[in-house]
Amino acid sequence: MRTVDISPYDVYVMLPRLRATWPARDERKQQIVVIAGLQAVELCLRLAADTLDDSRAESCPEERLRRITQCVVDSCALIASDLGCTEPQQRRTPLSAKGVAILRRLPAEATGAITLALRTVRWPYLTPDVRAKVEAVHEMCQRPWRELEDPIFRTVHQFTECWLRIALHQTDRAAAEADAGSWSKAAVHVDQAARAVELVTSNNDMLELMVPSDFHPLRVRLRDGTAADSRAAHEMLRRPRALLGTLQEALACRQSSLAALLDQPRADPAAYRYLRATASLAKRCQTFLLHHYQLVLDVLGTQTRGTLGKEVERLATHAVRPLLPALNQARHDLALVAVLRYGAWSGEMLLAAERATGLYPYPPEALPGDCPESLVGERVDAYFRAIRDRNAAAWTALFDPVNGMLLDIAGTRPFVGRSKLKVFIESTFETFLRIEPDYTVDSISRGRASVNWRMSATSYLGTNVTFPGTEVFTFAADGAILRAEAEWDSYTVAKQVWQHESEHWERTS
Repeated sequence: MRTVDISPYDVYVMLPRLRATWPARDERKQQIVVIAGLQAVELCLRLAADTLDDSRAESCPEERLRRITQCVVDSCALIASDLGCTEPQQRRTPLSAKGVAILRRLPAEATGAITLALRTVRWPYLTPDVRAKVEAVHEMCQRPWRELEDPIFRTVHQFTECWLRIALHQTDRAAAEADAGSWSKAAVHVDQAARAVELVTSNNDMLELMVPSDFHPLRVRLRDGTAADSRAAHEMLRRPRALLGTLQEALACRQSSLAALLDQPRADPAAYRYLRATASLAKRCQTFLLHHYQLVLDVLGTQTRGTLGKEVERLATHAVRPLLPALNQARHDLALVAVLRYGAWSGEMLLAAERATGLYPYPPEALPGDCPESLVGERVDAYFRAIRDRNAAAWTALFDPVNGMLLDIAGTRPFVGRSKLKVFIESTFETFLRIEPDYTVDSISRGRASVNWRMSATSYLGTNVTFPGTEVFTFAADGAILRAEAEWDSYTVAKQVWQHESEHWERTS
């Protein structure tokens, strides 16, 4: 009778047997890195032996061996980094007798690369018990293999479980350091976890070398035994948010936020270092999901229906969903305030370059058309009413469809044509959740109007702002806006929106 806690995937990759060889969390810190890391290396060698014994030309044996070799080299580099020393040191080989025998069978180039990689690690003394646990992975397979792609499929997933176990171990250590406020030390462990996930992703890509017609019989035989059931993978995907939560709590205690830290990293370099490491780990986890989705597509395609089809759709959704929503929002907040903070120089660099090369792809300053004053007044009113009503379509339609131009601030790169104008007004509505314009027409004539306005608005951060400005309009004879040129101080508005101390509140040119 199967234990409820063991999934079909666990059974397939023989995970209970593999887990039984790993030390408990409270044992010596280095043991899990040494044992699981060496097991990953031995698994690669086991797969190399199976590749050498595979007579199928279509299985790309040379490329498989190249990738296996690189995986061993990368594994050793990461083990050396995890153990805290990358200086070469001559010691008795850490490989099992079976691993050594396989190494001797490999092409000379692969043997040399792996031997050198093993020597770059300062291996601790390996007790007979540790060596037995490492060598045990050679028996964690089903021989003879029942399907042609079983060796690579099972081995790659066992390798994944080994390195995810190390990655989880590193995030545990990071969490402990973060709880103590040791952000720099925590960041080192988060970085190691990120490298482990990156290694897993790279190794999993080896599955793209499977021959589809040889893999499908195995896939059907397995049915429910898929990597989607890997609890280590699911737990790894949760870790970045937990690590970020610790930082958020610490920032909140001192009335700060993620966005404020992003804006002023020099105020707390250690916390920023930890934030960057956590963001990198989340990115590697998301890349893992994306590559897994792409591998599934290699086998199933995009039109799969039924249960498998839903699984493919779920993978796609997870692959593009931010793993750190709070950080995603903080980045968005900072990006929006930057548009206001530096608005006076919007597009200035590109505009200067265009002018320097004689390329100025904008309409010349428009001459006013014979537009009646009454129509001019109606269009000015419609312009500000559309802003108040947040009606992007109505606002954009007031401009000439081809040559309609807006200079949001004099001297900045203009928005020309309705498609570009639509981008501008929609981003404005994104920045300000509410805008109440109050305007006075300073002067009006046929085809022209000069307006003084004052905006009362609520920003995307919930802060209330007010700011004055002026705007000069030029109209075509039919009332379409040919040119609108505004003048207002976006920098002052940004200070009202972003009510945090920042080194960036010093004006720059």
